[in-house]
Amino acid sequence: SDLVRFLFSHSKLLLSQLEALLRLAQEHSLRIFVPMVTLAEDMKRVRMIAETVAAQLGLDEIPPLGAMIETPAAALCVSEIAAFADFFSIGTNDLIQYTLAVDRANENVASLFTPANPALMRMIRDVIKAGRRFDVPVSLCGEMASQLEFCLLLLGLGLRQLSVAPQTIPSVKRLIRASTLQHAQRVARRTMGLHTDRQIIHYLRQETRKVFPGLV
Repeated sequence: SDLVRFLFSHSKLLLSQLEALLRLAQEHSLRIFVPMVTLAEDMKRVRMIAETVAAQLGLDEIPPLGAMIETPAAALCVSEIAAFADFFSIGTNDLIQYTLAVDRANENVASLFTPANPALMRMIRDVIKAGRRFDVPVSLCGEMASQLEFCLLLLGLGLRQLSVAPQTIPSVKRLIRASTLQHAQRVARRTMGLHTDRQIIHYLRQETRKVFPGLV
């Protein structure tokens, strides 16, 4: 669902949500995610509205405001979005779905839903690069974050924050501790030169087994 545009068309709902979040932020540490961003204008508009609400509440500032990078449009315009975002979170589930035109809930095409697509690899790489260039922290969430064969690749691309399923945390920690940054960077460079999802997944599993035999 296009949540940002839905909220823009239901301004009272957006205002009430922002007011509640800003009040909560006075007692708790929180960050605000803006979902389904497609343009820098989306983030600019939400930020302006949030600042207006904050002023009405007598607040000097708003909590960190981040963009969910989960549409190809956002991934391609991430440098412009950076001007209005305090952080990025790459939402891989939706980014894969919209990039590959595959509904993972549709059993007829679900087998085509894969994080190992070269186009997706390049989008993730470019978002991480833009975050580094504009000093905007980048994290990644979704099922891809919990798939251990992608861990070395993501580390090698420069990612330092992963949101993973609780049951996967121990294995992810063990893999990271058993690897080196130099190895991860070599894996990332090689992966970017591969051309099919089969090549990518085979190579990543091969390299992961070198570090942690039997892990995947």
